Amino acid sequence: MEAAAKSPDGARCDHRLFVGGLHHDATELEVEKRFRPFGEVGCITLKTRRDETGHPTKTFAYVDLCATEGQLHKCKNLYKSQ
Repeated sequence: MEAAAKSPDGARCDHRLFVGGLHHDATELEVEKRFRPFGEVGCITLKTRRDETGHPTKTFAYVDLCATEGQLHKCKNLYKSQ
């Protein structure tokens, strides 16, 4: 997961997170539910890479999250161990 720049008020940060290893049937709603406890979820972009026969090989997402540094730290600690 990678963090982006701080917001102008300094109290909250806007972060664009890379979330890998998702099941190919994952939905935006499922991803949102996972990250909602850590802050305000903005845009979610799900991507699925497919092989030459069209079968899914990798599914990942980009999640825009507005969270404090503390919330982001908790999120990273929880999901980096999974």
